[in-house]
Amino acid sequence: MRTFLLAVSSAALALLAAPALGQCPLEKILASDATDLAAFGTTISIDGNVALVGSRGSVSVAGSAYVLRRVAGVWTEEAKLDPSDDTTNAASGTAAVIEADVAVVGAPSHTVGQVGNAGAVYVFERQGGSWVETAKLEDPGVGPNHRFGVSLALSGDVLAIGGQLSGAGGEGRVFVYQRGAGDWSTASLVATLTAADAQAADFLGSSLAMQGDLIVAGAPLEDAGSTSAGAVYVFQRPGATWSDTLSIAKLVDPTPVANDQLGTSVAISGTRIVAGAPLSFPGHASSWDRVGPTWTSASADGRLSPSVISSSVGSSNYGASVVVDGDLAYVGGPGGTGAVRRFLWDGAAWGSELAIAPPNADRGYGSCVALRGTELWYGATDHREAGQRTGAIFRSSPRMELNYCVTSPNSVGGGALISACGSTSIASNDLLLVSTGVRPAVPGLFFYGSNPINSPFGDGRRCAGGTVKRLNPPVAVNASGAVFRPLDVNAPPANGGSGAITAGSIWNFQFWYRDPMGPGGSGFNLTDGVSVPFTP
Repeated sequence: MRTFLLAVSSAALALLAAPALGQCPLEKILASDATDLAAFGTTISIDGNVALVGSRGSVSVAGSAYVLRRVAGVWTEEAKLDPSDDTTNAASGTAAVIEADVAVVGAPSHTVGQVGNAGAVYVFERQGGSWVETAKLEDPGVGPNHRFGVSLALSGDVLAIGGQLSGAGGEGRVFVYQRGAGDWSTASLVATLTAADAQAADFLGSSLAMQGDLIVAGAPLEDAGSTSAGAVYVFQRPGATWSDTLSIAKLVDPTPVANDQLGTSVAISGTRIVAGAPLSFPGHASSWDRVGPTWTSASADGRLSPSVISSSVGSSNYGASVVVDGDLAYVGGPGGTGAVRRFLWDGAAWGSELAIAPPNADRGYGSCVALRGTELWYGATDHREAGQRTGAIFRSSPRMELNYCVTSPNSVGGGALISACGSTSIASNDLLLVSTGVRPAVPGLFFYGSNPINSPFGDGRRCAGGTVKRLNPPVAVNASGAVFRPLDVNAPPANGGSGAITAGSIWNFQFWYRDPMGPGGSGFNLTDGVSVPFTP
């Protein structure tokens, strides 16, 4: 059986072994020059084997962005991108996006002349193996607090830039630039996008996403049905190229609530848009699907909301970051400790919620989220290293996205969760079972069954039924409430009789644990379930 031994890849990257974290193996990525209050992990953009991490800095630390490249399976820091005229309060790295050999960094608090917080955007291009700043773009109508560069979206030769208070009335605008014949130094402004019902201080352009001929922009202070409930605007390219245009659609929550600030984050995948509304406790995200020319709420309320909030995984600001890929969405909630929650669309509603718990008690987990295939990347701007709040990025190994059933509250929070990492291949034999959110320092047992069920049992629910096999011996939960077990398909009982794990078989896994102080009084509880289809 292949063991999960994880090696350190470079001075800037640290891998956290599964036994320590008790969750799917994570790679922790730090800046090579990690600095206190740098907020590394403000944002993340990934394109194949290259990534760009924003580090917005603070009043005492200049912001920046870091290029990471994957070579021979290892991610290493390739370059640090510092704008040529950066200052400590410019917030460079608040927005960052990368595509192939082009990296763009937003500095929305940059001072232009004597105008504070006017904002600027810097374009870097990889030339001869080095990253070179080739362009600096500024708000065409430079004004105080316009925050040009607070958000970015890049697709080929088209770059969209958000300016929260740009425009004659400070309503917020989106500026579209086209790359010139040479490089981005010859880029030209080809379009200014404005909401069809624009009002002062809507903050249009606070977030951006681009796909094909569509640009999606958040306006979190728009009074959509209630004060600062927020809205999302959709713009469509009017022809072969972008030109000045008004929005073609305005998306709002079916039940808007004051100060939700919908549109703080946005993402698009195919015919689906997801946007975050983090400012109402505990925060949420909403989704819409395109049917013909119309965008409609995906379900009765379209919401992706945490069903249970536990102090161990963060308690607020869900929706500060979002990413969607078809029927899979992740929602970041960096308030408090912070966490990321995963949702699956079942055709009628968002369900199968799974929390990705932080590896320690730091703050800010979920400051940004991104997907690279089956890998989840997320930021933690207040992550601590050697007593300093440097920030970090975490990259998960591939995770089986097949959770079902439900978890139940236990004596330490909202309930325990199970996940499966590695691969489903019998030949590879490298599946790792993990449970988090368990009562610390108690015994427990992983088991699996042939049928997925959902019935009351103890303080929780029994999710694995039919032919049931125990994975002996019992295991002890660590002090962080986490436990793991490598699954060896060649060892009993996994290969025994009716419990054999073979290619083509589907088994449902769950973790049972003692909980003498549990709310139900039975003395034990269980995780949710995860279904694993095994392959050759």
